[in-house]
Amino acid sequence: MTVKANYTIGQRPTVADFNTFAANPALQYITQVNINAVTTTVSNVFSSTYNNYRLEWSGVFTTSGASTFPLISLTGGAGTAHFDGIKTTDSAGTNTFNNQNGSAYWLTAYVAGTTALNGSTISMDIYNPFNTVDTTYTSKFSFNQGGGFAGGIVKSSTSYTGFSIVGLFGFNVTGTLRIYGYRKA
Repeated sequence: MTVKANYTIGQRPTVADFNTFAANPALQYITQVNINAVTTTVSNVFSSTYNNYRLEWSGVFTTSGASTFPLISLTGGAGTAHFDGIKTTDSAGTNTFNNQNGSAYWLTAYVAGTTALNGSTISMDIYNPFNTVDTTYTSKFSFNQGGGFAGGIVKSSTSYTGFSIVGLFGFNVTGTLRIYGYRKA
């Protein structure tokens, strides 16, 4: 696959270029996971095929009706090497910042709502989970009363192949997760 890296002003892509782009999208679909448990493990999703990954969550809510955070723990664990923060703003204009240092989990997003209809949506990028360098993430999310963003790092040179989604305080997390890999070239 050859995809032209740069075009100059006035240069028009050829039909062959468009066909190449269509056959090789930047995001490559990997799998879909239906989440409905306190802990959902996603195995063998990270590999040398991609450096970076996109996780798209939809209709995410807790069956307890409580507002909480779904947490991410990378398979193989990094012990207490996770460092992250999350910022939310709700419809009343209240700003909240939560952070943690040395946790075994990442704060992914704020989740509120009691059904998929009023559940949260989350767009999360994970960078270099399979490579033996620090693994980082960013996420953006919206929930039934606002939205926010998060980011963090795992200070470890461990190569991860998967992760677990864990409901904070033992709450059941429900929703749909689609996983994509970013094409390398």
